[in-house]
Amino acid sequence: MVFAGGCASRNLARAGGGDLRSLLVLIVIGLFAYISIGGLLGPVRADVSARTSIDLTAAGGTTIPSLLAQAFGLSASTAALIATAVIAGIAILYCLSDPSFRSSPVHIFAGIGIGLCVIAGWALTGLAYDDMAAQPISPVSLTFVRPAGDTLEWFERFTAGPVPSFAVTTTLGAILGALVASVTSGRFRLTTFANPADTVRNLFGAALMGIGGVMALGCTIGQGVTGVSTLALGSLLTFVAIVTGGMFGIKRMEAILLAEV
Repeated sequence: MVFAGGCASRNLARAGGGDLRSLLVLIVIGLFAYISIGGLLGPVRADVSARTSIDLTAAGGTTIPSLLAQAFGLSASTAALIATAVIAGIAILYCLSDPSFRSSPVHIFAGIGIGLCVIAGWALTGLAYDDMAAQPISPVSLTFVRPAGDTLEWFERFTAGPVPSFAVTTTLGAILGALVASVTSGRFRLTTFANPADTVRNLFGAALMGIGGVMALGCTIGQGVTGVSTLALGSLLTFVAIVTGGMFGIKRMEAILLAEV
């Protein structure tokens, strides 16, 4: 995501603001996501996933509440409440410890808004769940790597299924929302790649993000926000890996840019 100028959600926002680089990045993310799911890279991805998977049930559960319940003999609801309060409390204290963040209402309300959107996603898809349907679709919420591929497929197969899925709707909604915001604020500008090296970096990052988003079962939003909202251990591990990879990517990008100067 560092090489591609941001995660999938940031590129959706930038594409809506007229950034043609981000539009191409999103297309490449979607293509490589689908190639990794069942395409050319599918067998390799499946083999790597099988060889590197960790059985979290061996530790006593796949969520933090289940571990707490088993370790301290708590009820499921009590364990969930305690885990939520502790994690949310730590996150709030971490954010508010930054003076620049505290003095920026835009970022505070934007963060709250994103959280509410994730809640709305769970609520809407949960209400629409029908276990009597021929192919029941489990509740989902915001994520943007595979949905980038789903959106490309929807454009290609519109006549076969004109009603967009939740994933396609939220992907297009993010772009259209960013477009409206950029136009109304006077910030819409058409931009493109700076040079061939910039092009290669962005497309390379997009390809990695498409593959990685599938292997990690989500992106920064899909796992870092939506997944963590379920208190799943896998999502927390993914979040830590995303942060670690991002730090490494920033250092590497700085080195590349210094070498080009």
